[in-house]
Amino acid sequence: MSRPRVMELTHGLTIGSPGVSTDRFVFELVHAMDQSRIEPVFGGIYSLDPAAEQPLIEELRRHGIPAVLGGRWDPRHPYQSFARAWWELVRQLRGQRFDIIHSHFEFADGIALLIAPALHCRTLVRTVHHHGEWRRRPARRALLTNVLYPLLYRAEIGVSQQVADALSARPLARRLGKKGHFICNARDFSRFAAPPVPGIRERKRQEMGLPTTARMVGAVGRIARQKGYDVLVEAAALVTAQLPDTHLVIIGEGEQDALRAQALRLGVEHAVHLAGPRNDVPQMLQAMDLLASSSLWEGFPTVILEAMTARVPVVATDVSGTRDLVENEVTGLLVPVEDPQALAAAIVRALQAPDQARSWAETAARRIKDISIDEVARQYVELYRRILASDTSHPRILQMGD
Repeated sequence: MSRPRVMELTHGLTIGSPGVSTDRFVFELVHAMDQSRIEPVFGGIYSLDPAAEQPLIEELRRHGIPAVLGGRWDPRHPYQSFARAWWELVRQLRGQRFDIIHSHFEFADGIALLIAPALHCRTLVRTVHHHGEWRRRPARRALLTNVLYPLLYRAEIGVSQQVADALSARPLARRLGKKGHFICNARDFSRFAAPPVPGIRERKRQEMGLPTTARMVGAVGRIARQKGYDVLVEAAALVTAQLPDTHLVIIGEGEQDALRAQALRLGVEHAVHLAGPRNDVPQMLQAMDLLASSSLWEGFPTVILEAMTARVPVVATDVSGTRDLVENEVTGLLVPVEDPQALAAAIVRALQAPDQARSWAETAARRIKDISIDEVARQYVELYRRILASDTSHPRILQMGD
């Protein structure tokens, strides 16, 4: 088989923010692919910041990876932005051919369907990066996820076993005999595995305006309903009632006013710190006593992998993806979703038993050492080659679901 040409299609090149982890994953995925076996192309449906994107495009091209971005994103006109992205990608790629277009984002799934005929694409593949697609748009979930995608996508991948099982359980997928594949996400975690920087704990506390002796509980991820930060702030109030020297630091972009008002209402505004997006997350992890994840749902939470790599103890909600990483009282603590009392109790327990918490962190670091972006890239390349080797159909979009 000659090298298949595969476009990895995602949101864009917003890889500097902890809030858009899928873009960073795809960016690192194409770097890790064996180019002797596959010809990867990076595709982003939107352009958000051309000045920041250009160096990343040049980096990809230096590694022999073509990169293309669609139209500019305008939050005031989402539908026009979507149409512009479709038109721009077709315009820039017209005349090129792809064996596979692999989408990694809900809107990218739709764009992939629209651009595939113009690019003479043989096969479509998509990865679902979180449990419960189109949560706010049940009609789209009914039509797209449950009907069109089983018909038109040759393979669908879930980043956790629960997501893969949900793909397999759709009635039409069962009727077609199509099963979801499980391939977890990963990143290049080398920068999180570095030995702790001397004095980092005290220095980061000083930067945040915390006492140098304070206990520091961290959370990393965009401020959005999915992350359950309102539950975490409520838990922080319960924790500080027992351990007054505890401070919660939330790192991530998003609207902060509601959380700030909640902390003020609960009387813990002095102990809840909204740090915004930061480019020093590895160093901030080194300074934390504990990482707390209060998510209501997840796909495969790379921030927990990052914390485990850095040997930071983890307390997290028992949700899809997270439970694939955290085994309760073995590699961390799991608590029920939307239960601030249980979350607070687990945080207090971990902080009051630091030796036990460090033991969980050491066990976690050993267990995840084989989860790497290189291994994930290898699994994807093997899947692509199996799909194409078994594809005897003509390169027509309507035959992709056979």
